Amino acid sequence: MTTSWNSLSSRQQALVRHAAAALLDHDSVAAPDDEGSVERPLSGPAVGARDLHAWLQTAASTALPPHLRRALAASPRLCRDFDLLLERTADWHAPRAAAASSGRLDSRDGEGFRLRLAPSRAGGQVYVLITLADDRSAPPSTLVVRSPDGGCFKWTLPPAQGGVIQILADDTADGLHLLRDPKSELFLW
Repeated sequence: MTTSWNSLSSRQQALVRHAAAALLDHDSVAAPDDEGSVERPLSGPAVGARDLHAWLQTAASTALPPHLRRALAASPRLCRDFDLLLERTADWHAPRAAAASSGRLDSRDGEGFRLRLAPSRAGGQVYVLITLADDRSAPPSTLVVRSPDGGCFKWTLPPAQGGVIQILADDTADGLHLLRDPKSELFLW
């Protein structure tokens, strides 16, 4: 019998998340890379999956810090770990847009939600509107957008009102270019 993520209670989901975090911490302590050597940065403390997990768990809306972005660019193994962490943490996912999509997107469809970008009447601002299409135990509280080139931004989401989550952002805000990029993926939990 196969158990899906959505069939788990919120307590069971929390236990799985904590277990995954513990395993990632354990794995990043001294795990060798594909060539058998332990990955270490040239200077400064080692960056591992626990650091990426910690960034995902912070309450602030922020871009991926430069030291984490550099570590991901330097380590294919850490990049794979981050991809797995995002995939396993997310309750909702929007894959890259169809191959025919080009330019900037103002709408994205995902599993159980639709994200739209609508300009504000005041000008210079954009509404990020996330319409939830299905009833799940709890609406998402975090949105992560990740592009193949390493760009990554995390938003802390306000509570949904009437099945819609709304964020008002400056038109030049960090992360909006990633939302509009058809090559980016969206992860919500």
